[in-house]
Amino acid sequence: LLGEEKRLTEQYGDSYLEYKKKVPRYFLFF
Repeated sequence: LLGEEKRLTEQYGDSYLEYKKKVPRYFLFF
C-alpha cells in the first residue's frame, strides 16, 4: 500500500496530500 500511496502522491502531488489530511486514514483503503 505504501508503494501505491507513493505513486498517488507523485501523480496528484499536493492535492492528494491535502486530501489525505482531510480524509480519515482508513478511508483511503478502497
